[in-house]
Order: sequence, then C-alpha cells, then structure tokens
Amino acid sequence: MPKETGFTLIELMVVVGIISILAAIAVPSFSVFVYEGRRDAAMAALSELAVKQETFRLGNGTYTVTIGAGGLGSDTSTDDSAYDLAVQPADANCPIATCYIMTATPKGTQTEDSCGVLTYNSSGTRTPLQCWP
Repeated sequence: MPKETGFTLIELMVVVGIISILAAIAVPSFSVFVYEGRRDAAMAALSELAVKQETFRLGNGTYTVTIGAGGLGSDTSTDDSAYDLAVQPADANCPIATCYIMTATPKGTQTEDSCGVLTYNSSGTRTPLQCWP
C-alpha cells in the first residue's frame, strides 16, 4: 500500500496561526508609514501654498483666502485626498491683507493620525510642532 503524502490539519492550523501573528504585527506598523507619507504630502502642499501666497501678495499687495482660480491656483485637497486645504485670516486683529493661516484637515482614515490638523501661518509658524520636520 502506497504511503499517503500531504499536510495534516494540525500542520495547516500552525501555519495559519503563524501567518496571523505576523500580520497582526505588520499591519499596524505599515499603517504608521502610510499616515506619515500622507502627512508629508499635506505639509508639502501647505509649504507650496505659502510660496503661492507670497507670490500673490507681490502681485496684488494683499494675501488671499481663495484657493483655486483667481487665488492660489491649487486644489482644495492634497493629491491623495487625505487632507482638505483651507486659507483664512489669522484672527480678527490681523486682516487677510497682512496675515493668514492655512490648515490641512485630515479626512477619512487619515483622521486616525496622531497629528490631527496641520497649520501654517504667514509668520512661518507651523503646528503641531512635533509633527513638522
């Protein structure tokens, strides 16, 4: 009688267990890198908007709160759509003519990122500080 070959149920269960343990370790670590990559893209978008704000001010004598045609000429979200971008006056004491604040608000799964809303203002201040390079 020929000897049967193959895997037993116990051997298959051990392999499935090992794979699930490895996946449980790898998936959260991978997610952190995805959040960081999207955050870096949002920071780059805010920096690009800051340059466009200064260019706009040189040509018009004032800053703008318009993103898109007639303003900064950019999209209102990052390329990967993980953040919404906005520009507004910094506060009531500082009109848009002299200062502004730009925000990148996370959306979708990016809201799980620990940094939250990223800001960049006309004086170059960036928050939260621990998230910016």
